[in-house]
Amino acid sequence: MLGFGALLKFGTEMLRGYMVPLMKALPIGHSTDAWTLFNSAAIVFMTLGSICLILGGVGCSAVLCPSRVAVLIYIVAVMVVITGEISIALLLYTTDVGDDLKSSLRDDLVAHYAGDDNQDEHSKAWNYIFVQFDCCGVTNYLDLKAAINWNRKKAVNGTEYTMKTPTACCKVTGDYPGYDPPFDAYCDITPTDDNSYYMKGCYEKVKKYLFDYSLILMAGGGGMIAIE
Repeated sequence: MLGFGALLKFGTEMLRGYMVPLMKALPIGHSTDAWTLFNSAAIVFMTLGSICLILGGVGCSAVLCPSRVAVLIYIVAVMVVITGEISIALLLYTTDVGDDLKSSLRDDLVAHYAGDDNQDEHSKAWNYIFVQFDCCGVTNYLDLKAAINWNRKKAVNGTEYTMKTPTACCKVTGDYPGYDPPFDAYCDITPTDDNSYYMKGCYEKVKKYLFDYSLILMAGGGGMIAIE
């Protein structure tokens, strides 16, 4: 369990990678955000895992040197750990991503997105999503028309054009940020279904990403309960 919690906290894109600023802006339930909820769950798993290691030593001592007090302490502690795991599972199961997830995504995109080359953490989060999730905008590329910080000008062979989508919305090979240039240099100027994901919004994919992450946590907690 300790290893599972550490993997979630230090080895996932949601909690440690490009998506962090966006996850902190997305509401989960009525009182927290996606990053806080899943980060807290990972910390709880690590804490319970540490307790389990201690309990293992107490259990061995109780077997080698039988003592009613030691056995009682062990049983109570195990029940506390199991109760904690069940509480996490129930919290994740009953937590709704919220009806305002789509509007929160759009608000963040409009307020913070500044283009492919911008180093703002929100811009990098969106570019990561566009490339990794094969999508563009929230509902589609039209959401980007309202992005107040995005400079849409692009020069190709000495001629300046106005982009309709970021280059990150084009069909590319490789992972963000080291993906290869798109095969069509004009894909962000004249996007089509053949060269771009411009009509595929990111809302459903982000929602599924959050749901799948919750399932992983619930499965991990359920597995630990079964083992114990």
